[in-house]
Amino acid sequence: DFNALLGNGETILNKLTTFSLQYSNGNGAFNTTVQALHEMEKVKGVDLVWSVQLDTVSRKKPLLLMNPENKRHYVFTQDESNTLYLIDEAGNIEWKKRIAEPVTGDFHLVDANKNGDAELLFNTASQLYLLDMNGNNYGNFPIRLPSQATNGITVADFDHSGTEKILVACQNKMIYAYEINGKPMSGWSFSQPVTDVTLPVLPVSSKEKDYLL
Repeated sequence: DFNALLGNGETILNKLTTFSLQYSNGNGAFNTTVQALHEMEKVKGVDLVWSVQLDTVSRKKPLLLMNPENKRHYVFTQDESNTLYLIDEAGNIEWKKRIAEPVTGDFHLVDANKNGDAELLFNTASQLYLLDMNGNNYGNFPIRLPSQATNGITVADFDHSGTEKILVACQNKMIYAYEINGKPMSGWSFSQPVTDVTLPVLPVSSKEKDYLL
């Protein structure tokens, strides 16, 4: 019965920042102690800035980015129908583009030509994609992978050449390295099968030596 009374007072209790109740008996008496604290200062809530309606449910962790050309902020994501969206800072869909497969791993923002522009780099199971900020394929992209990818790409300057490289593992148990423009990396001699790699390759340094984990 007492629990039912507490339930009836839920609206009032939720207005309290602290509420405690102690109920005990001893020496032939019942003792009840109640403590309640009501904070008078109002805490500002979260306001909805904008919302957007996609064709289906978003399936990817969105990439939050700034276009260096116009200094505006955007959200880039993909939905369950494999449609890509670029959404501006006001919640307007700048463009959408449907591709054949779901994206594997994360989206990456890169500057392929080192000219201050921004491009969107990602992979699916079968292809590498590089899109400009208008949603157009960049250069010779998309590039078909030698085998089905088993992980999301890693983008890093792991050889300290001053340019980022793309690392991706495939079902044939091989790890491939590409230049940021999609060409196979010069000097990449890793030609032995490893195992099924499902997590992104991680460049690490230890004792002034570089490794790929």
